Amino acid sequence: MKQLKRLVLLLLVAAFCVLPLASCIPGRGNAFDGGDPTPIDPNAKPGTYDYAKSLVPSVNYEGRDFRILVCKSVSEFDANNGDLARNVVAKESLGIPINDAVLTRNMDLQTQLGITIRATEKPFRKVAEELRNSILTQDDRYDICFTRLDDLTPLASEGLLVNLFEMDLDLSQPWWDQNSIKELTIQDELYFAVSDGDIVDKQTTMACMFNKKVMDEQQIDPKSVYAMVDEGTWTIDAMMDMIKNISPDSSGDGIKNEEDTWGILTEYDSATCFYYAFGGCVTDKNGSDEPQLRLGDSDMREAVDKAILTLRDNANVFKVEQMGGNWLAASDMFINNQAMFRITNLTTTERWRNMEADFGILPMPKLNEEQKNYVHLCKNGATGVCVPNTNTDLDFTAICLEAFVSFSRYTLREGYFESTMQGMVSRDEETARMLNLIFDTRAFDLGYIFDFGCSEAGMMDGTGYLLKKIAADLSTQFGSSWDSIRDKAQAQIDDMLDTLENSRI
Repeated sequence: MKQLKRLVLLLLVAAFCVLPLASCIPGRGNAFDGGDPTPIDPNAKPGTYDYAKSLVPSVNYEGRDFRILVCKSVSEFDANNGDLARNVVAKESLGIPINDAVLTRNMDLQTQLGITIRATEKPFRKVAEELRNSILTQDDRYDICFTRLDDLTPLASEGLLVNLFEMDLDLSQPWWDQNSIKELTIQDELYFAVSDGDIVDKQTTMACMFNKKVMDEQQIDPKSVYAMVDEGTWTIDAMMDMIKNISPDSSGDGIKNEEDTWGILTEYDSATCFYYAFGGCVTDKNGSDEPQLRLGDSDMREAVDKAILTLRDNANVFKVEQMGGNWLAASDMFINNQAMFRITNLTTTERWRNMEADFGILPMPKLNEEQKNYVHLCKNGATGVCVPNTNTDLDFTAICLEAFVSFSRYTLREGYFESTMQGMVSRDEETARMLNLIFDTRAFDLGYIFDFGCSEAGMMDGTGYLLKKIAADLSTQFGSSWDSIRDKAQAQIDDMLDTLENSRI
């Protein structure tokens, strides 16, 4: 039965790859509706919490622990300013939507399956080390793990994770991110995936926020921009045209800095985000479902050049690094109406609840009107879920994990989507539609996540961060920079494939 299910899933993944798309990875930019299987309870309505509950087998594990290793924070900033283990852990009702949604999910799971959720929290950059040590010592401490995607890549490369296709999971369901299922496979195996089991992947998705007060001052109707999105005319050239009349020195001191008003406020890493928005990619897949380098190919060059030039436009684009990388100060600039556009991840919007001026959320602009789809990079701070290969009861884990992520869709996801984003933060009725578009067109690229060509794991100096480096240094050229890491990147891909092959012997 498992082999048959895996075959069906692989055929399904292959079918996605023939869809016509704007960018270089088949499937990118198009959402997939996995459909609904027949529920145990035929009266349960699809798309509801009762429906998700009806899909859970009738079992009682009599208090058995479901052991989850979870990243307590996914960046140095969040380590000091927010606890992201809140996706898994909730001890009591606090009247906070996300906390209370997690509490509801956990209580329902524990009641329906007869399990006890046991979460082990580890700080930023310590989760992968903890999981590796557990696997290498064969102590079987954890059933699943939620952590950063780039923390999972070395574990996958070393053959330490279970192929999720071999588990009894329904990966076609909407609570599994279908773009991650399609794009994160290697040789038709899937070692980690993004799901509704946590919300960090949504918080770390890049988007384009705009300040309506600044837009009004430029006599631009925000509704007209939403119309451009719908018409497919929301492009980088249209965006740059909107900011052309913003004063180059609004403070009047003759110096352009954080005291002035800018067209675009962002950071150098957004060069990578613009590159994906323009239809580019670091890798796509060959016929054997293996990553192949694409960043240096000629058909990627227009997207590369446009992304770099956008970030190097010092007359209109202000980078957070120009004021010492102070992200809180950048948020204050937007709150104080000092930028029309803020390119950043969606986590930032949660800090704008008390902002007096209205703001809106837009997709990232396309390269041109001929590009079919909008595309949004899901950054490495996103968390994925994996199963260590020391797990001795994959049937138990599959039941608990499927229930965990499906229940989360109707508790945690809604708590984030409706209460936090649409209710407390966003300021207009278009937000829900824009967010759905953004989340449905996300890119997951093995070349970006694995950062092939890096000097060592976690150094962020390989293929995933090359455009950031070039954008920040006017003396650096793409051709020579690409040549300097291309062979090393290919060697790391080859080594990973060899290791995975040997792990199957």
